[in-house]
Amino acid sequence: MALPAALPPLEEQARIVAKVDELMALCDKLEAQQQTRRKIQNNLRQSTLQAVATSQSPHELQTNWTRLAGNFGQLNDAPEDVDEMLGALKTLAVRGLLVKASSTPPNLDSIKADCIKLREKYISDGLMRRQKQVDMADAAEIYPDHWAVAAFDELAVVIGGVTKGRNLRGRQMIVCPYLAVANVQRGYFKLENLKTIEIASDELAKYQVSEGDLLITEGGDWDKVGRTAIWRGGAMNCLHQNHVFKARVPSAHLLNDWVELVFNSDIGRNYFAGASKQTTNLASINMTQLRSFPIPIPPIDEQRRILSMLARLGNRCGEWRSQLKKKHSLARVLADAVVSGFTGIAIEKEEEPMKAPQTELIAMLHLDNPPGIKDQAPLATILARHNGVMRAKDLWQRFGSEIDVFYAQLKIEVAQGWIQKPAPAVMREKPTDMVNA
Repeated sequence: MALPAALPPLEEQARIVAKVDELMALCDKLEAQQQTRRKIQNNLRQSTLQAVATSQSPHELQTNWTRLAGNFGQLNDAPEDVDEMLGALKTLAVRGLLVKASSTPPNLDSIKADCIKLREKYISDGLMRRQKQVDMADAAEIYPDHWAVAAFDELAVVIGGVTKGRNLRGRQMIVCPYLAVANVQRGYFKLENLKTIEIASDELAKYQVSEGDLLITEGGDWDKVGRTAIWRGGAMNCLHQNHVFKARVPSAHLLNDWVELVFNSDIGRNYFAGASKQTTNLASINMTQLRSFPIPIPPIDEQRRILSMLARLGNRCGEWRSQLKKKHSLARVLADAVVSGFTGIAIEKEEEPMKAPQTELIAMLHLDNPPGIKDQAPLATILARHNGVMRAKDLWQRFGSEIDVFYAQLKIEVAQGWIQKPAPAVMREKPTDMVNA
């Protein structure tokens, strides 16, 4: 079937081709200029961040930070640029440069005593074997004089995970979800595709993860070794695979959030990268290297103030990241409008993925049958602490995970009878007088 085609006069064809070639040459020149500008901008941002991260005193830090904040627009162009800034802030936090020093030293003796007590209990309960003592690795960083530094093995009990493919014939079996390396990210978990594994029922206590446990990855890409996140619930009877270490810090004088921050900072990442066994594409650490990690220990009040300050600065970085995303979105809209104005052709927009309906988060959630002490019911536990009733949105925010994970956990706990099934959301129309106001 023949299709009609526009055929301008030969002379006009030549002029059109010449104009297209001219415009394409301009586009190539603009692209080259943008690449050069981006390269210069990246180098300038990284050198500025390096100056901030290597500040040796609060005064030097204040000077470098003022320079960084004052030139934010010139140093950052893409939302991901802000991630580098947040990484530098974490390094400053771990080096003790974000807040004023505490007047009291850390209670190291109490931290070690609590760890010894927990380890002995685990050994007596058959949850672990007695481990050979390890020495602390050399600390490459210089920390404030009033801080302590100790091997992670003296502060936490580290346990290996369950191995797949074991012979468990003749034993009573249960099926449980487990955390693999892909599920453990820096500071959070991806629980959408949890796999399951069979274990002996009497092994549950050994391999189960509990709220507050630190999960640390053994291997992966060289820059992903040692990824750490704190388990805050999200799946019942969840285990950890042998490529994910589990660490429990029993002392109230050492915060899990502080340890997570240290491991995920550049200081922790550099240690794991240097200690790991590396091949062409993969790297891994063993339990001895993890237990030998030199953990800096500020006083407990200073740990809290550092984490609080970092959270505030992290929120500011989030605001900057959002502003840059809006800037890019606006630039695309303007560019599309210019093209549409010249050509008369409207550019189709990709539809954004549908978000969770707000009406589902309006429902009130009520505690039904309180869970037992050993039950993995984080949502019902939070409800119990708030007189058994909360708005779904408030419960989600206190749960502190992604919305999909929240809905999945809510479905589990409703099915178990711990939480009453919420009433279906109802869409209401506004009164006529309000619509016309």
